[in-house]
Amino acid sequence: MADAPKILGTDSLRQAYPKLNKSIDNSNEALNKSTTAETNSTAAVNTANAAETKADSVQEQFNQVVIEGDSSVEAAQARVEEDGTVNDTLKDRLDKKEKKFTTQLAENTKKLTWITPEDFGAKGDGITNDSQAFRSAFATKKPIELKDGAKYLINSHIPIYDQDVYLMSKGKATIINNSGETLFNFLNNPKVTTSITGTVLNSSMYKITLPDASNVKAGDLLQIQSNAPWYYDPRPDGNGGYSTYKGELHLVKSVSGNVVTLDTYFYDTYAASETLTIYVTEQRRINMKNIDFELPTSQYSVMMYLSKCFHPTFENIHIRNSQRAGIIIYESYAPQATNCFVDCNIEDLSFIKTGYGIQEYGCVHGKYHHNHFVNCRRGIDISGEIPSRNGICDSNTFVSLGKSYVNVPGITGFGTHGGAEGIIFSNNIIDGAESAIKIRGNSCLVEGNTALNITNEFAYLEFGGEVSVIGNQVISNDQGKGTVSDIPNYLITLSNTKDGQRVSVKDNVATIKEHMIYHYSPATLNMEINATGNDINTGVDKKVLFVSGIPSGQMFTLKNSTILDNQINPDTKFKYNNDNLLVDWATCDIQDYVMPSTSYIVGYGTGTMSSVGYYLMVTKRGKVVKVNGEFKFTVNTSPIRPHIIGLPNPNGAQHLNYIVVDGLYGKHIVQKIRNTDVLYISGTDTLNTDTFAVGTTNIIIFDFAYHMS
Repeated sequence: MADAPKILGTDSLRQAYPKLNKSIDNSNEALNKSTTAETNSTAAVNTANAAETKADSVQEQFNQVVIEGDSSVEAAQARVEEDGTVNDTLKDRLDKKEKKFTTQLAENTKKLTWITPEDFGAKGDGITNDSQAFRSAFATKKPIELKDGAKYLINSHIPIYDQDVYLMSKGKATIINNSGETLFNFLNNPKVTTSITGTVLNSSMYKITLPDASNVKAGDLLQIQSNAPWYYDPRPDGNGGYSTYKGELHLVKSVSGNVVTLDTYFYDTYAASETLTIYVTEQRRINMKNIDFELPTSQYSVMMYLSKCFHPTFENIHIRNSQRAGIIIYESYAPQATNCFVDCNIEDLSFIKTGYGIQEYGCVHGKYHHNHFVNCRRGIDISGEIPSRNGICDSNTFVSLGKSYVNVPGITGFGTHGGAEGIIFSNNIIDGAESAIKIRGNSCLVEGNTALNITNEFAYLEFGGEVSVIGNQVISNDQGKGTVSDIPNYLITLSNTKDGQRVSVKDNVATIKEHMIYHYSPATLNMEINATGNDINTGVDKKVLFVSGIPSGQMFTLKNSTILDNQINPDTKFKYNNDNLLVDWATCDIQDYVMPSTSYIVGYGTGTMSSVGYYLMVTKRGKVVKVNGEFKFTVNTSPIRPHIIGLPNPNGAQHLNYIVVDGLYGKHIVQKIRNTDVLYISGTDTLNTDTFAVGTTNIIIFDFAYHMS
């Protein structure tokens, strides 16, 4: 790599342009060489990338300069740096950039200098205490390579503050945690902590003004935490606060004065009345590869805890006997675990309230692929004091603690126990649990997973907003610990949902004992449920939707819902278990809906008319969407004025049609019904006692024809 020639003060812009290109080429060549380094050089690559990006920025500004050379506005603008600093001449800025490139390349070379614990006296024999050797190695802030086949015994907890950590083996090394507590704490302390009030932020914005941003720079992590609870999980924490607060985590893209530009738009909306606490942290990395971590015996401890890191990665990491959690990742940007194995080795669940293989807490852009979890309470748990966002758990495997623990509450393959948004669980395998997937959060997707030996439900959905459960398979086997009794009661359980919550259940295949969707949420009075294309094998006379717990005198309403083309074996209809269900027929399309057999035709008045049977049919634009069984009722009225309970006024329809067909006389009464919350049969053509003969069968047809006049 030849040196780039210096730009001289006498150079014209045309002469300076190829010299800058040569500097950029050199930076690119250095980047290519760094990526072929024998050891992991992630930090070096990112530094080189940053150099390339900055060089491209200079080149782009050169492209806008008049090449013939003048002192135009474009040339003056090219002297301005990204942070607004104005250089006296364009050459000054280019010289400064070149010096930065040289410094960055030198730093790359320095970072590629690896050390070993043996350099500081470690034996790696599994007997000698190597704690001090590791402390000394970490203190150098250099990458640490572990000897293939070595067993390092560490007898004390080791905290590591505010630094990058690279800990890897070319083969496989073992670290034995004999400290009786968390082995490694990787803690990055905020360099800026401040608060603001009176500021309105929303999802169309990506800039925030701080009281003082002089110590903030591009690449920093910026976290926002409000004093207001997060709408989708506002549970009290028992200490006067909430389990989840509004908040989010970003990368700083640029800083101008006190205005900080972030990498994405805000995820949430913040009112001027809220107090926002802002934390800014330096970008610090944790990278580990090819290491076994183990405790001598099962202990209620955490193997590793890391806080406020940038892109921490774990590859081919094995953890054993750490019962509280294998790894806790706290408020970090883009964490990743691939091909890892965690065995919590939980023996007594009576005191294990966590038991997570990996716990992500308040992070963003997490990725967890091809990991394997055994003897855990939950393989991967995603939550946070502020919501974790935009993560994916894909192609992981969870195997239960054993048959005796399958029915223990809380045993879940994967899930979010609170404070999560935009999380995807896809293509995972869950073998043996109370629930395969548990979701407390908003805008989550559960797709393409396979579950077997599940005892209560495939997916447990609580709190939150929109959740989609698509293309999953729930099976049972009678091999090994699994038996045919190890099949879930329900495909979906809905609990403590919110009014207006949307749930989509599509193209799932399941063998279950009870109902496809079981809803128990007394405080929830309306939802959107879309269930289509599901193939369900269940018991006789089970429901597609079973709703319970609605307080007496209140109604649960389906709105904007579609329930179609679900194959139920044995054959069943869309049913409900009592008289508290309303369907907004103007916004819903529900196939094979069967109403309860009582309390839907009611009469008022005086006189006597009893034991008159009715069949009730509801059509939507002429298409039959409901046929009801026979009703019998007694009215005391002359004229008779019965009305229908359970058919709320559809949105936007100014009137509806109804037709009463007299089975004895064949008389048709056509009448318009104006907007009412309950549709009355009333008006000029009232149903008099002489209209129907006692004991005859009649049909009442309501047609939601959307006549708008």
